[in-house]
Amino acid sequence: MEIYISHYRKRAQEGVITERQAKTLITQLEKIKKLDSSSLIENIINKIIDKRAYFERNTEVVKAADELVAFHINKSEGVADTIEKAKQKGIPLKTFVYTI
Repeated sequence: MEIYISHYRKRAQEGVITERQAKTLITQLEKIKKLDSSSLIENIINKIIDKRAYFERNTEVVKAADELVAFHINKSEGVADTIEKAKQKGIPLKTFVYTI
């Protein structure tokens, strides 16, 4: 979790997300961990958060899923990866596509 917190703060400094978005993501993670720590599965092997790490996470999400609801915003490559993996698994999939 600490790696993601650092990653979100870094992305805010880079202007990829806003400071407010970073704080919101961090707060969500902290609340989830407090409410039910077993709902967060931390990968202790990855030391950096990059495209490969995100796509590995997507794989684990799809492995654990019986169905998927995807919010595909601005043609996000990561969400497209998750959608494709859900299709390959053959689970029910509902996709909402937005451009902002």
